[in-house]
Amino acid sequence: RKLPGEVYSSIDVINYLFRDQMENPGYTTHFWAYDKDSLTKLLASSGFRNVREATFDDRYCNPRRRFYTLYVEAKK
Repeated sequence: RKLPGEVYSSIDVINYLFRDQMENPGYTTHFWAYDKDSLTKLLASSGFRNVREATFDDRYCNPRRRFYTLYVEAKK
């Protein structure tokens, strides 16, 4: 079976299969999970450059999510 969208890393396959992305037309990618590889490749394919993992910055990020969030910076 062909996946309905882009696959940038193994976490995208997990999203499609375990989050019922293929069978649930009401699903929203708001609930999509990313790892460093998938988010870096997605941003690069969308025209972003200098994509890099970033550190927590309380000017932009919720402190309650500090330890379980992926932080990435990129330029368009």
